[in-house]
Amino acid sequence: MANGMHPSNNYAVTDYAHLEPKYRKLLAEARKVTVNSYDPYRHYKVGAALLTDSGEIISAANVANSSYINSTCAERSAIAKANSQGERKFTAIAVIGRPSSGKSHIITPCGTCRQIIYEFASYSGRDMDVIMSNWSMKRIIVLKISKLLPLPHR
Repeated sequence: MANGMHPSNNYAVTDYAHLEPKYRKLLAEARKVTVNSYDPYRHYKVGAALLTDSGEIISAANVANSSYINSTCAERSAIAKANSQGERKFTAIAVIGRPSSGKSHIITPCGTCRQIIYEFASYSGRDMDVIMSNWSMKRIIVLKISKLLPLPHR
């Protein structure tokens, strides 16, 4: 269903070849960094990559632990890494994951990550694009953070 509207939702599903070049590069960086994922429990490798206002790409992987609740998603890892480098204004974030089950789901940010992305989008003065992909990059959704988190905590 590449480049078509999903029948039950108001979003388009595309593929890697049809993404803007800057988003292809961002998604490729997110995919590449999954090798640094630490999740010995669920074996779910996730990578995220941020595009800063200055054009830099900052990527990071998820870090899990046995309590799960204290794990850090790739999106939050990338934002924390960028923030610690003094980068706080972003234009987009890409996220991709490879579950151990072999299923190829489109990866979407969790609620906590959506809130954090929203806050940095607000700080950046824009409604950031969130690029979400399955592992094969044949099913990709690009949505504004306001669509993913329509009622943010303010």
